[in-house]
Amino acid sequence: YFEVEQKTAEDLFNNALERLDDIKNHIEKSDFSTRGRFSSETPEEEIQKWFADRLRLTSRSHYSVHREEEVDRRKKPDIRLCHPNTEGPVGIEVKCADSWTYRELEDALKLQLAGQYLRDIKSRHGILLLAYFGRQKKWKSLDKNHWLRFPEVIASLQKEANFFTRNNRDVSQLRIVAIDFSTA
Repeated sequence: YFEVEQKTAEDLFNNALERLDDIKNHIEKSDFSTRGRFSSETPEEEIQKWFADRLRLTSRSHYSVHREEEVDRRKKPDIRLCHPNTEGPVGIEVKCADSWTYRELEDALKLQLAGQYLRDIKSRHGILLLAYFGRQKKWKSLDKNHWLRFPEVIASLQKEANFFTRNNRDVSQLRIVAIDFSTA
């Protein structure tokens, strides 16, 4: 892989997205996929650790990985990627999508990731990483008038993330990354 040296927080953010895309492709498309390693019954903390380890193993020394690193008000982001040349870290919040309502996933994006973990003036890039196991087929919309399938949940959350960044000068980018671990 050709990679640009990390000079900005945006470079680090883009590198994180590329690494997560590699992990996503491995899980969803590889002949050697390890998708059966986890299930919806796996504790979320184990899945967080696995993602942190995969990001560490694929870092190519372009960033360091920190898990549950305490930030302001004793909050602990699931994963933070850091590089000494960049202004701030990239925060990653990991959720097992099947275990949460749409409202809870939206709160994880806006209140937890953006509101708590990106509070520091230097921390302006965040990723909501959703692991999907296929147990929950639909989520009730916020207006409770219709149901959303998982691709619609992802699209709706990304729309909310885009709206949030446009209207909040303290957050540069928020991205939803979803990885389908379902075996069916």
